[in-house]
Amino acid sequence: MRLLGRPDRLATIAAPETAEQGGHSIWVCPDSADLAALADLAEAGKPAAHVERVLPFAEAAQAWRSNAPGHTRGKLVLSVANG
Repeated sequence: MRLLGRPDRLATIAAPETAEQGGHSIWVCPDSADLAALADLAEAGKPAAHVERVLPFAEAAQAWRSNAPGHTRGKLVLSVANG
């Protein structure tokens, strides 16, 4: 939490105690209809995320280093594709 600067920057589905520290804890219980609707949105390109760069998995450490200062404008994607 102290690395975030402000605890309200943290949201999690895995650690309920986060809310006690000022963060946000969300309980999720996805069902098949919700997951199907999300899949339909993804196929239609609706939940769009800006991808800054796609890097091979072998460059995961470089991706982490470039994202660490917090100046990445989009998502860094690690490709695990063969060849």
